[in-house]
Amino acid sequence: MSDQIEIERTVEGLKHEIELKEKLHRLLQNPDFKDLILEGYIKDEAVRSTKLLGDPAMRANQRAFDSTIDELKAIGLFDSHLRTVEQKGMYAEEQLQAYEAMQLEDDAEE
Repeated sequence: MSDQIEIERTVEGLKHEIELKEKLHRLLQNPDFKDLILEGYIKDEAVRSTKLLGDPAMRANQRAFDSTIDELKAIGLFDSHLRTVEQKGMYAEEQLQAYEAMQLEDDAEE
């Protein structure tokens, strides 16, 4: 594979990561998403589940305890995914700028 084709594929991948970040930003501005997901799930459900873990009846029921731990893990993984989309998008923007600067230098040399 030529270097040019590899660069083009890399640039396409970077643009895809940037598009995902932009989609995330649109979601984060959506009042319904904020209410249902950010507040209702990531924040409120995590607090509710954490409080349940302190309940003596919950600790006595291993199945319910394990289920609540799994719920907290799921919330954490989802939140982590959103943060990863943001971070990958920011990194992609930086890398795309570097590729574009390289291309400008190559064009100027030709």
